[in-house]
Amino acid sequence: MPAWLVPVFAAHWGRAAPWRALSLAQRRRLLCLAASSGDAASLDVALAHCGCSVNKQVLAAAVAGGTSALQLLLQQQPPGPIRQLSAVCAAKAAAELGQLSVLTWLLEQPDYSAAVRAAAGDVLRAALRGRRDTVATWLMRHQPRLVPLSQGSFFGGILVLALVHGCEEALELLMSGPASGCILPLPDVLYGFTADVPQRYSAATRRYLDRLPPDRSYLLSMAALASQTPDWREKVAWLLAEFGDQQPPSAYELAWRAGTLAHDPRLPPDYPERLEELAAHGFRLSFDGLAEAAAIQGHAPTLAWLLDWGHAQLSPALVDLAISSGATLMLQLLRQRMPTPPDHVPPPPLDADASALPLSAVAWLAEAMQPSDLGEWSRLFRHAAASSAPLPLLRRLHQRAGGQDPAGGAAVPGHDGVLDLAAGGCSMEVLEWGLQQLLPPPPQTAAAAAAAEGSMSATSELLLDRMRRLWRIAHRHGDWLAAEWAVERRLAPLPDADMVIAHLQDLLRLRYDWNPHNPQSYDWKDLMFESHLDELQALAWWRGQQQHSAGGGAGRQRQQHAPVATMSLAQLQELAALEHRLHIDGAGPA
Repeated sequence: MPAWLVPVFAAHWGRAAPWRALSLAQRRRLLCLAASSGDAASLDVALAHCGCSVNKQVLAAAVAGGTSALQLLLQQQPPGPIRQLSAVCAAKAAAELGQLSVLTWLLEQPDYSAAVRAAAGDVLRAALRGRRDTVATWLMRHQPRLVPLSQGSFFGGILVLALVHGCEEALELLMSGPASGCILPLPDVLYGFTADVPQRYSAATRRYLDRLPPDRSYLLSMAALASQTPDWREKVAWLLAEFGDQQPPSAYELAWRAGTLAHDPRLPPDYPERLEELAAHGFRLSFDGLAEAAAIQGHAPTLAWLLDWGHAQLSPALVDLAISSGATLMLQLLRQRMPTPPDHVPPPPLDADASALPLSAVAWLAEAMQPSDLGEWSRLFRHAAASSAPLPLLRRLHQRAGGQDPAGGAAVPGHDGVLDLAAGGCSMEVLEWGLQQLLPPPPQTAAAAAAAEGSMSATSELLLDRMRRLWRIAHRHGDWLAAEWAVERRLAPLPDADMVIAHLQDLLRLRYDWNPHNPQSYDWKDLMFESHLDELQALAWWRGQQQHSAGGGAGRQRQQHAPVATMSLAQLQELAALEHRLHIDGAGPA
């Protein structure tokens, strides 16, 4: 934050009113701005009014602001597990951002050193993902006892990360030590490094070539062509020279097949030009999977090239993938090339939440879609809610849906639609609008009110579902403002102790399901551990709400959950044990 903005920030954002017009993402961006400034007054103002958790995004912003900014933010966190895991997440961010001075400061602090040292393996992976060679090699050289390179499964993941992200100094250090005499996965080398690196380690790459089945040689051409370095031609030439007179037919096949490499390669900006150049030199182009990859990645130049040369057609499935990318150039291409306007909302991928459609795609469909079924507008409304859409867009979609309840089919019409808005991180203004527009009108007679109350109490499964949804708002998004608002408006009851305990037990059970022999599962492990900070903060928020309710806090719902004072000793002990496990697992050894 510029120095001139510091007094302006506190003056403008020091009131609750301007925050009500902001979505969760906007509120958190302001918190990031304050955290990076190193100004105590700005941070106090943001923490007082943002109504959201201090997640890894906020910690990374403080890290970018330097040691003093991070120190200020950590001091604002509750002492104990939350502050410890915040320091671990900050250490990972420091490694990924190349902030070695911040990382060394964390390692020197008595309050944080043990937790950060225990997570040194995760910190090293973060440095490699960020292409921070200096930080990665510093960890391996100066903290060798903390980085278990002698463990085969851990070392395999580290080696792949160093290769894919082109960390040359880290690779050199590994090859002079634990990787000496190993087989280097050549596709990763070709993708991540310049052409001189596979030549430098020719013995290790030759061992890979000698073991590669002839019909899998296309993997090498694919990796070289998709390389993010400008010397891709030299890589292809070196590869063909290495095959010599024994060139397998698939060496001249250019294919794009998802899931065949150890990483998720990205199409380079000039990929169509590369294809044309190699096709002119006798390479066979296999387009199986390429159009889908271009659509998913939002790579409009590649999809346009495939369409121009007749190598792909805009099938409904391909259009759905392209829209779901939300990329501006891809959406412009679809508007130009689609023979008819889209008539439906793309279904979410099988491995994603129903909220997978980005806001850019929602806004585009709001203008371009011409459905025959009004239900498509309701589905688009739900996507808009999940992507924190602004109020004008939500109003327009609600009108196009005929003013019908977008939650359609709920036992109590409208409640789930408003909870969708809260779960999507929409602003307080949007939530109040949803309360007026989506909920049924209040009963006009005493008899109707009594019937409605009886219906509400009878649908215990519905209330339990809403309780779970409220907890997701708290632990997955860290949106305290929306969660408290939903409780105050009686849209959902505050979760009880049994539900919170069951959720945390399920979460920790997943901790032991990851496969240590799969390098990709380490990325999942990192995300899992970082989520423990979110869970601990949600647990602290929940306890605060319980105590507030037990004390008769104004506007709080008191009858549908047990306050802390009435929790059993067994529940209190189980919650304490789960909190301890979240702390230990989140900052434990790699």
